[in-house]
Amino acid sequence: METENQLKRKIIKWGIGFLGVMLVMTIASKTIYTFLLPVVSTERIKPGKLETKISSEGKIGYDKLTIDARKVEVKATKEGEIAECYVTENQLVNAGQPLIKIKGKVDEKALKSEEQTRKEVSINQESYEREKEENKEKQSQIRTKIADKKKELADVNNSYEIISLQSQIEAKEETVKANEDLFKAGAISENDYNKAKEELKLLNEQKNNQIKSLTEKYETEIGDLEDRLKDLESQIKSTDEKMALQETRLMTLETVDSEEVITSPINGVVYEINVAQGASALMNDKLMVIVPADIPITLSFNVNSTQADKIEVEKEVKWKYKELFKSAIVMKKNYDEKTGDTIVTCEVDEELTKDMIEDYKTYKNVTVEATHSSGNYDFIVSNSAIIKEGVSSFIYTIEEQENLFEKKYIVHKVMVTVEKEGDFMSAISGTIHENDTIIKTSTKPLSDEAEVNKE
Repeated sequence: METENQLKRKIIKWGIGFLGVMLVMTIASKTIYTFLLPVVSTERIKPGKLETKISSEGKIGYDKLTIDARKVEVKATKEGEIAECYVTENQLVNAGQPLIKIKGKVDEKALKSEEQTRKEVSINQESYEREKEENKEKQSQIRTKIADKKKELADVNNSYEIISLQSQIEAKEETVKANEDLFKAGAISENDYNKAKEELKLLNEQKNNQIKSLTEKYETEIGDLEDRLKDLESQIKSTDEKMALQETRLMTLETVDSEEVITSPINGVVYEINVAQGASALMNDKLMVIVPADIPITLSFNVNSTQADKIEVEKEVKWKYKELFKSAIVMKKNYDEKTGDTIVTCEVDEELTKDMIEDYKTYKNVTVEATHSSGNYDFIVSNSAIIKEGVSSFIYTIEEQENLFEKKYIVHKVMVTVEKEGDFMSAISGTIHENDTIIKTSTKPLSDEAEVNKE
């Protein structure tokens, strides 16, 4: 009897041991299996805007583009010696104020030079007149284009694309309405009924996105045309100033004298002096440069063509100086043929810059940051979450499954359409919902219905 009891205890002990070993092996096997699963990082689908950040090194000072366009060169009207220089750089001067006295001698050469100058002035004036008329004609053409674009913008809802989409929507609305009666009568499945409704929703989204796209296109084209119009206005003003200078040259030629005083052609500031007292000057030598006194202080920086498309006129950028960030408003964009870059010019508050700029040639280096926001979208995700196969795109969503003993994460492959790509995020559409959890990155390739570990 005692031997039988001992045998039973041994059998129970062996059984418990066997179960323990099996449990340990099962846990170890599950641990190894879990360890070998792909590890993924996730994020939530959310609505929002696509943003692109642009950084550049900029300069704050008197606007160089305006200076180059409006500067007036004061040239020697005769050959001689610089007897007096009455002004210094950065000095304010009035039109007609003496700048330089040239001492020379009257001879046949001087008389011939005077005659040649008159011919040059006449030719220059004719050239400037043609230039001015051509720019005015360009202005008229651009104004017509702006009016046409504004008309197209106002009539965007009647464009062929929108009318076509509206026709599809109306047809789909009738289908949905008919399906509702059929569904209530049990003639079609709930899946078919919901499918038609989802297709109607997608058509409406497509229509709204198309309207946004067309609106942005026309607004951009109108803005570009208005920038060109402003540039032409500046060119015409510059031409008028050049013509005024030519008239001044004629006035100085009325009397051939051994001593001549050259005066300022405009109200402005002495930007540059190229001669000194006692130096010799030849006919038409550049003696100094005068610029108008109303040259604005601006922030300017260079960007490439791709970045330039993302910087909008009248939008705000940030600039950093001595660890402090301040704001500026974009005024214009000009293409630089020498570098292939675009020069962005911004309006800055003069109160912020009055202690920074000493004169017309002083520029302070600053760091510039611009943020471009593109549209409002229902669903945006990280670019790393979007996987492309040929012309198709998809994402992986993650589903949490939990029972009494364990928690699993299962991935599902979902086909999507990329509506708009950003630098870091993209807008998508498809059979997805706000706050769906999607996979951003994975340590291994994924497949539909696969199990993964979540960070």
